[in-house]
Amino acid sequence: MGDARPRQVNVRVLAATNVDLHAEVAAGRFREDLLFRLNTIEIQLPPLRDRRDDVAPLANFFLRKHATRYGKPLTSFDNAAMQALLEHPWPGNIRELDHVVELALLLAQGEQVRASDLALRATPTPHARAAGVTLE
Repeated sequence: MGDARPRQVNVRVLAATNVDLHAEVAAGRFREDLLFRLNTIEIQLPPLRDRRDDVAPLANFFLRKHATRYGKPLTSFDNAAMQALLEHPWPGNIRELDHVVELALLLAQGEQVRASDLALRATPTPHARAAGVTLE
């Protein structure tokens, strides 16, 4: 027969926010007890717009990740595409960069992502060539 005692399960939560949770607790909009449960280690990481040196390595990482996922033989960004990535303000932070690279990979026709493959806009609008892309 098996042991009828309940098993203890440990859960780790990794969360990110752009909100000052201590200020939210003080304003009564976030539970203090929950903050104490979650806040074991706090890492302050500046937004991507303040870390321009991270844009190229992250973009290349996302390109490799999505090229593998979709089975596309893209290897790099052309110079104009990389310059556009470096100059973009990244209001959506790293998630925006990941999505921009994924869409560019899906739209690209050659071995490199070109600037014209990038959908970099302050307000997202549908990319003209995205109509032919399927979920498959």
